[in-house]
Formats: sequence, C-alpha cells, structure tokens
Amino acid sequence: MRPQIGRERVQGRMDGTTLISLYCTSIAAPSQWEGQLADGRFIYVRYRHGRGAARVGNSAEQARQSPIGFVFDGDGRATNADPFDGEAHGNEQFLDGFLSTNALLDLLTASGMDVADARIVSATD
Repeated sequence: MRPQIGRERVQGRMDGTTLISLYCTSIAAPSQWEGQLADGRFIYVRYRHGRGAARVGNSAEQARQSPIGFVFDGDGRATNADPFDGEAHGNEQFLDGFLSTNALLDLLTASGMDVADARIVSATD
C-alpha cells in the first residue's frame, strides 16, 4: 500500500471517476501519461517543473486539449494555475523533474479518483 498524499498537493477533484488503465508515454521532461476511465473517457496527465495537470476528454486527442480537471505539485506547492503556461512559472526557478507512476497514482488518489484496480504500464518504476 502506498503512503497517503496530503490533499494540499492537489487542486481540483476527480471524485466518482475510476481509472482502468494508465500508460506512461514519456519519462523525459515533461513526463506524460495517457489512460482510460471506467466511463469510457480518456485522461491525459503531464508533469514538468515540479507541477502537473490532468485533463479528461471523450477521446485521447480531446483529453490533451481539454480544460484542466485538476492540478498538482510534485513538491507540495499546490496551485490553481495551468502549470504549462508562462504565467504559472513567473520569475521562479524550476527544475525539470521526474515523477514516478506510483507517485502519480498517489496524487490521483488524493484527487478522489479510484485507481485500485487500474492496469498500469510504466517505464518509470
């Protein structure tokens, strides 16, 4: 069992969603994952510079372009800003970071998503 992640690290909720599959598509900066939810929708997650976001859509392409469902900070600094636009970074210095799939699953769980029975394909662990 993975340790509990504090809710202060996520903004937004994914309550009532169940993850059935998750594939790591890139371990480089940005780290990226694509998956499918039990209701047939797709999820796209991207992590870079210590920040990440999940988007959901009716197709994989739509998920990559949809509004953000929730954002998270891999280092504990939660923010409502889109982690991939220039304004979110301001004048702060960020390092390209690595987020393991297990850490991502913890963050998805903290957002309210059920990940217990998901099929995981990962190059990060």
